[in-house]
Amino acid sequence: MPSQQPEQIPSAEIGRILSEAIQLEADSGPEEAVNLVAQLIRRLHQSGQYGEVAKLFGSQICQDYEGSFRTFEIAYALNECGSLEKAGEIYEELSYADHPDPAVLNNLGVIRQKEGKLRESIRLFRRAAKLDPDKKLYKNNMVPAENELSEQVRLKSSYMEAAETVRKENEYVVGRLLLFYNNATGDPDYCKGRIPMPRWKFNKMAGLPDNRADAVLGRWVEKGYLRDTGESGRYNERVYELNPYLHKELARLRPVKVKPEWVTGFENVTGGNLAEFGYAEIKERIAKVRAKYRIIMDRDIDELALNRLMGQRKAVVALAGALVELALMYFCERKNITTLCYQVGQKMHKKKLYDCDLGDLLRYFQQTRTLSDLDVAIGHVARIHRNYIHPGKELRDKEGLSETKAALCFNAAMEVLNRLLPK
Repeated sequence: MPSQQPEQIPSAEIGRILSEAIQLEADSGPEEAVNLVAQLIRRLHQSGQYGEVAKLFGSQICQDYEGSFRTFEIAYALNECGSLEKAGEIYEELSYADHPDPAVLNNLGVIRQKEGKLRESIRLFRRAAKLDPDKKLYKNNMVPAENELSEQVRLKSSYMEAAETVRKENEYVVGRLLLFYNNATGDPDYCKGRIPMPRWKFNKMAGLPDNRADAVLGRWVEKGYLRDTGESGRYNERVYELNPYLHKELARLRPVKVKPEWVTGFENVTGGNLAEFGYAEIKERIAKVRAKYRIIMDRDIDELALNRLMGQRKAVVALAGALVELALMYFCERKNITTLCYQVGQKMHKKKLYDCDLGDLLRYFQQTRTLSDLDVAIGHVARIHRNYIHPGKELRDKEGLSETKAALCFNAAMEVLNRLLPK
C-alpha cells in the first residue's frame, strides 16, 4: 500500500517556526537556527509544499547562511517553481560530492536537457543509472535525450548541407532568400530561430508574387533553407525554423546573375496568360491525336507555351517550326499521303513523308493548294524558321530576331494547330 503524503503545514506554523529560528539566531547563534529551518524545509518537501520551500529559501536567514541551504530539497523546489538556472547551479554543486545521490544526477540531467545541453544530460543520466541500476526512471529519461541528440545531429548536417547548396543558386533566388531572412529575423514574432508564418506573410517577406509562394516555400523547405516544425502559432499558422547557418552564408555570396526578363518570365507563367493563348483547348485536341504524334506534340506545346511566356524568342521559333512540321505530317498521314512530290524550277522532287522537312512540306502544300487557307500562316512559320533556326542570317545581315517575329511565328503555329487537329 503506497505511503500517504504527510499533511501540509499551515502557513501560521511556518511563520511561527521561522520567527523561532530568528530568535534562536539572536540568542544562541546561527547553528540551532539553521538546523531548525533545515528541518522545516525537509518537512515542507515531504508534504509537497515546494512553493513554500522556494519562498523560505528567499528569506533573510536562508540568504545569510545560503551555503547551509544548498540542498536537494531546495534545488527540487526551485526546479518545480521554474527557477531552472538556480536549481541547476545547486544540483551541479551536489553532483561533485564523492558519493552523489543518483536522484541529484538525474534531476540535473533533466534540467540540462531542457537547456539543450543534450550530451551533458545523457552523461548525467548514465551516471545515475550506473549508481542505481534498478531505478528504471534514469534509463527511461536517457532514451528521449538520446533521440533528441540524434535528431539534432541530423538537423545540423541537413542545415550545413543546405548552406553548401545555396552557393549554387542564382542571383534571383539568393536575393529572395536574403530578403526573407532579413525580414523574418526582424519580425516581432521571431524568437529563437523560429517564426509563425501564414502564407501571405511569407509572400511579403520574400517579395514574391502570390502565384509563386507555395511552390517556392515548398522548394526552400525541401532544400533545408527553412524547416516546417510541425507546430502551430496562436492563429493556427505553421511555425518555421530558419536554417541557422544560412543567413551569414547568404550575406557573403556572389551568386550567378540572372537576366531580369527570366524573372519576369517566371512570373508570367500563370493560368490567365496560358488561357489567352488557347493553351488548354490545344491540349484537349492533342489528347485526341494518335499516340506516336500525341507524345511529341504534347511535349512541344508545353515547351512552346513556356518559352513564349518566358520571352525566349529563338526557342519559340524552333518549337513553332517543329510543331507545324509535325501537324502537317499528321495531316498527310490521315489523308494517306505517304510520298510528297513538288517542283523546284524545272526539277521534280519526290520524298517519303518522314524524310521531309518544313521546307519540303511548304512547297508541297503551296503547289497542291491542299491547305490554301493556311498558306499565309505556314509561310510565316517556314520563313522565320528558315531564317533564324541557323545563325547565318543574323551574322550576315545583323538582323536580330525581334519579339514581333517570334510572336508572329507563335500565332501562326497556333493557327495551324487549331486548323489541323481534331476537335
